[in-house]
Amino acid sequence: MQEQLRRYPIAAPGVIGIDEVSLRKGHTYRIVVSDLERRRPIWFGGKDRSKESLDIFYQ
Repeated sequence: MQEQLRRYPIAAPGVIGIDEVSLRKGHTYRIVVSDLERRRPIWFGGKDRSKESLDIFYQ
C-alpha cells in the first residue's frame, strides 16, 4: 500500500473514508484513510487503531 501511495499524487479529497486493517492475526492494526470519490487510499499509518494514531493524519 505504501508503494501505491508513492506512485500517485494526492489531490485534496472531497469525501474521505476511515477504516482499520489487520496486518496479521492478532491485534496489530493500522488505519487507512481513503478518497471515496477517486476510490483509492491516501494515507496508511498509525501505531494502532486509536484516536491518537488517526491524529497523525490530520497533522
